[in-house]
Amino acid sequence: INEQATEAGVVCDESGKIIRFSKAVSRILGFDPAFQSFEDIFDLRLPIVKKLSPVSAALRGEVLLQVEASFERRDGMLFHLFLNAGPLKSANGKIIGCVVTLADITERKRIEEALLKAKDELELRVQERTADLTNAKEELECTNEELRLEIEEHNRTEIALLEAKDAAEAAAQAKSDFMANMSHEIRTPMNAVIGMTSLLLDDGIPNPEHR
Repeated sequence: INEQATEAGVVCDESGKIIRFSKAVSRILGFDPAFQSFEDIFDLRLPIVKKLSPVSAALRGEVLLQVEASFERRDGMLFHLFLNAGPLKSANGKIIGCVVTLADITERKRIEEALLKAKDELELRVQERTADLTNAKEELECTNEELRLEIEEHNRTEIALLEAKDAAEAAAQAKSDFMANMSHEIRTPMNAVIGMTSLLLDDGIPNPEHR
Protein backbone atom coordinates (compact mmCIF):
# COMPACT_ATOMS: atom_id res chain seq x y z
CA ILE A 1 0.00 0.00 0.00
CA ASN A 2 1.46 3.36 -1.07
CA GLU A 3 0.90 5.80 1.82
CA GLN A 4 1.80 8.75 -0.46
CA ALA A 5 -1.02 8.01 -2.88
CA THR A 6 -4.07 10.26 -2.86
CA GLU A 7 -6.31 7.21 -3.06
CA ALA A 8 -7.24 4.96 -0.14
CA GLY A 9 -6.16 1.37 -0.74
CA VAL A 10 -6.88 -1.98 0.86
CA VAL A 11 -5.68 -5.52 0.30
CA CYS A 12 -8.10 -8.30 1.17
CA ASP A 13 -7.45 -12.03 1.53
CA GLU A 14 -9.46 -14.74 -0.20
CA SER A 15 -12.18 -14.47 2.48
CA GLY A 16 -12.69 -10.75 1.86
CA LYS A 17 -11.05 -9.56 5.10
CA ILE A 18 -8.77 -6.53 5.07
CA ILE A 19 -5.17 -7.52 5.71
CA ARG A 20 -3.48 -4.30 4.65
CA PHE A 21 -4.76 -0.73 4.26
CA SER A 22 -3.55 2.84 3.90
CA LYS A 23 -4.11 5.63 6.43
CA ALA A 24 -6.65 7.21 4.08
CA VAL A 25 -8.91 4.19 4.65
CA SER A 26 -8.94 4.83 8.40
CA ARG A 27 -9.68 8.50 7.71
CA ILE A 28 -12.69 7.62 5.59
CA LEU A 29 -14.01 5.00 8.02
CA GLY A 30 -13.06 6.79 11.22
CA PHE A 31 -11.56 3.62 12.72
CA ASP A 32 -8.96 0.88 12.12
CA PRO A 33 -10.48 -1.73 9.76
CA ALA A 34 -7.78 -4.39 10.17
CA PHE A 35 -9.00 -7.97 9.65
CA GLN A 36 -12.60 -6.92 9.20
CA SER A 37 -14.70 -7.84 6.21
CA PHE A 38 -14.43 -5.06 3.62
CA GLU A 39 -18.02 -5.42 2.51
CA ASP A 40 -19.34 -5.48 6.08
CA ILE A 41 -17.81 -2.13 6.95
CA PHE A 42 -18.05 -0.52 3.49
CA ASP A 43 -21.73 -0.46 2.57
CA LEU A 44 -21.10 0.94 -0.89
CA ARG A 45 -24.02 2.09 -3.00
CA LEU A 46 -24.20 2.86 -6.70
CA PRO A 47 -25.96 6.08 -7.80
CA ILE A 48 -29.10 4.01 -8.39
CA VAL A 49 -28.99 2.94 -4.68
CA LYS A 50 -27.95 -0.57 -5.63
CA LYS A 51 -25.41 -2.23 -3.34
CA LEU A 52 -21.91 -2.57 -4.76
CA SER A 53 -19.79 -5.59 -3.79
CA PRO A 54 -16.34 -4.92 -5.29
CA VAL A 55 -14.44 -7.52 -3.21
CA SER A 56 -16.85 -10.31 -4.16
CA ALA A 57 -16.53 -9.29 -7.81
CA ALA A 58 -12.72 -9.15 -7.66
CA LEU A 59 -12.51 -12.54 -5.93
CA ARG A 60 -14.51 -13.92 -8.86
CA GLY A 61 -11.85 -12.57 -11.18
CA GLU A 62 -13.67 -9.40 -12.28
CA VAL A 63 -11.98 -6.00 -12.66
CA LEU A 64 -13.82 -2.80 -11.76
CA LEU A 65 -12.49 0.53 -13.01
CA GLN A 66 -13.59 4.05 -11.99
CA VAL A 67 -16.94 2.96 -10.58
CA GLU A 68 -18.71 5.83 -8.82
CA ALA A 69 -20.25 4.87 -5.49
CA SER A 70 -21.37 6.47 -2.25
CA PHE A 71 -20.67 5.40 1.32
CA GLU A 72 -22.34 6.59 4.54
CA ARG A 73 -20.09 6.38 7.55
CA ARG A 74 -21.40 5.21 10.94
CA ASP A 75 -21.62 8.84 12.14
CA GLY A 76 -23.80 9.74 9.14
CA MET A 77 -21.09 11.48 7.10
CA LEU A 78 -21.57 10.79 3.40
CA PHE A 79 -18.63 10.10 1.09
CA HIS A 80 -18.57 9.91 -2.70
CA LEU A 81 -15.91 7.62 -4.10
CA PHE A 82 -14.33 6.43 -7.31
CA LEU A 83 -13.57 2.72 -6.89
CA ASN A 84 -11.20 0.34 -8.62
CA ALA A 85 -10.98 -3.34 -7.74
CA GLY A 86 -9.16 -6.34 -9.11
CA PRO A 87 -7.99 -9.83 -8.09
CA LEU A 88 -4.60 -10.77 -6.67
CA LYS A 89 -3.24 -13.96 -8.16
CA SER A 90 -0.50 -16.33 -7.15
CA ALA A 91 2.26 -17.43 -9.49
CA ASN A 92 0.10 -20.31 -10.74
CA GLY A 93 -2.84 -17.98 -11.45
CA LYS A 94 -4.95 -18.82 -8.41
CA ILE A 95 -6.89 -15.90 -6.90
CA ILE A 96 -5.56 -15.38 -3.38
CA GLY A 97 -7.10 -12.01 -2.60
CA CYS A 98 -7.89 -8.66 -4.12
CA VAL A 99 -6.93 -4.99 -4.13
CA VAL A 100 -9.43 -2.15 -3.83
CA THR A 101 -8.64 1.53 -4.21
CA LEU A 102 -11.02 4.32 -3.19
CA ALA A 103 -10.60 7.89 -4.41
CA ASP A 104 -12.51 10.40 -2.25
CA ILE A 105 -14.41 12.69 -4.64
CA THR A 106 -16.78 14.09 -2.00
CA GLU A 107 -15.51 17.66 -2.33
CA ARG A 108 -15.51 17.48 -6.11
CA LYS A 109 -19.04 16.11 -6.00
CA ARG A 110 -20.09 18.94 -3.68
CA ILE A 111 -18.62 21.51 -6.09
CA GLU A 112 -20.31 19.81 -9.06
CA GLU A 113 -23.67 19.85 -7.26
CA ALA A 114 -23.18 23.51 -6.31
CA LEU A 115 -22.32 24.35 -9.92
CA LEU A 116 -25.34 22.38 -11.14
CA LYS A 117 -27.57 24.19 -8.66
CA ALA A 118 -26.11 27.55 -9.74
CA LYS A 119 -26.64 26.56 -13.39
CA ASP A 120 -30.27 25.63 -12.68
CA GLU A 121 -30.83 28.90 -10.81
CA LEU A 122 -29.22 30.85 -13.66
CA GLU A 123 -31.38 29.07 -16.24
CA LEU A 124 -34.45 29.84 -14.11
CA ARG A 125 -33.48 33.52 -13.92
CA VAL A 126 -32.86 33.56 -17.67
CA GLN A 127 -36.30 31.99 -18.25
CA GLU A 128 -37.93 34.53 -15.93
CA ARG A 129 -36.07 37.39 -17.62
CA THR A 130 -37.01 36.04 -21.04
CA ALA A 131 -40.65 35.84 -19.94
CA ASP A 132 -40.45 39.42 -18.63
CA LEU A 133 -38.95 40.61 -21.90
CA THR A 134 -41.58 38.71 -23.88
CA ASN A 135 -44.35 40.32 -21.81
CA ALA A 136 -42.72 43.73 -22.20
CA LYS A 137 -42.45 43.16 -25.97
CA GLU A 138 -46.11 42.18 -26.16
CA GLU A 139 -47.12 45.22 -24.11
CA LEU A 140 -45.00 47.44 -26.34
CA GLU A 141 -46.58 45.95 -29.44
CA CYS A 142 -50.05 46.61 -27.95
CA THR A 143 -49.03 50.18 -27.14
CA ASN A 144 -47.66 50.66 -30.65
CA GLU A 145 -50.90 49.33 -32.12
CA GLU A 146 -52.93 51.70 -29.93
CA LEU A 147 -50.72 54.59 -31.02
CA ARG A 148 -51.09 53.58 -34.66
CA LEU A 149 -54.87 53.55 -34.31
CA GLU A 150 -54.80 56.93 -32.54
CA ILE A 151 -52.62 58.39 -35.31
CA GLU A 152 -54.98 57.04 -37.96
CA GLU A 153 -57.97 58.53 -36.09
CA HIS A 154 -56.11 61.83 -35.74
CA ASN A 155 -55.35 61.83 -39.47
CA ARG A 156 -58.98 61.10 -40.30
CA THR A 157 -60.09 63.91 -37.96
CA GLU A 158 -57.57 66.29 -39.50
CA ILE A 159 -58.78 65.44 -43.01
CA ALA A 160 -62.40 65.93 -41.90
CA LEU A 161 -61.51 69.32 -40.37
CA LEU A 162 -59.72 70.39 -43.56
CA GLU A 163 -62.71 69.31 -45.62
CA ALA A 164 -65.06 71.20 -43.25
CA LYS A 165 -62.79 74.28 -43.47
CA ASP A 166 -62.78 74.10 -47.28
CA ALA A 167 -66.58 73.70 -47.28
CA ALA A 168 -67.00 76.67 -44.92
CA GLU A 169 -64.71 78.83 -47.04
CA ALA A 170 -66.59 77.79 -50.17
CA ALA A 171 -69.91 78.62 -48.49
CA ALA A 172 -68.58 82.00 -47.36
CA GLN A 173 -67.32 82.74 -50.87
CA ALA A 174 -70.68 81.72 -52.36
CA LYS A 175 -72.48 83.98 -49.89
CA SER A 176 -70.13 86.84 -50.72
CA ASP A 177 -70.64 86.31 -54.45
CA PHE A 178 -74.41 86.10 -53.97
CA MET A 179 -74.50 89.32 -51.95
CA ALA A 180 -72.34 91.12 -54.54
CA ASN A 181 -74.57 89.96 -57.38
CA MET A 182 -77.75 90.86 -55.53
CA SER A 183 -76.35 94.29 -54.65
CA HIS A 184 -75.61 94.91 -58.33
CA GLU A 185 -78.97 93.57 -59.51
CA ILE A 186 -80.86 95.74 -56.96
CA ARG A 187 -78.70 98.87 -57.35
CA THR A 188 -79.16 99.20 -61.15
CA PRO A 189 -82.98 99.45 -61.20
CA MET A 190 -83.00 101.45 -57.98
CA ASN A 191 -80.77 104.05 -59.61
CA ALA A 192 -83.29 104.40 -62.45
CA VAL A 193 -86.21 104.59 -60.01
CA ILE A 194 -84.48 107.18 -57.83
CA GLY A 195 -83.43 109.20 -60.91
CA MET A 196 -86.89 109.23 -62.38
CA THR A 197 -88.41 110.10 -59.02
CA SER A 198 -85.94 112.95 -58.66
CA LEU A 199 -86.95 114.28 -62.11
CA LEU A 200 -90.61 113.91 -61.32
CA LEU A 201 -90.17 115.81 -58.09
CA ASP A 202 -88.13 118.56 -59.72
CA ASP A 203 -89.61 122.04 -59.26
CA GLY A 204 -89.21 122.70 -62.95
CA ILE A 205 -92.05 120.33 -63.67
CA PRO A 206 -95.23 122.13 -62.72
CA ASN A 207 -97.65 119.46 -63.84
CA PRO A 208 -99.53 118.23 -60.79
CA GLU A 209 -100.16 114.91 -62.49
CA HIS A 210 -96.42 114.40 -62.95
CA ARG A 211 -95.91 115.32 -59.32
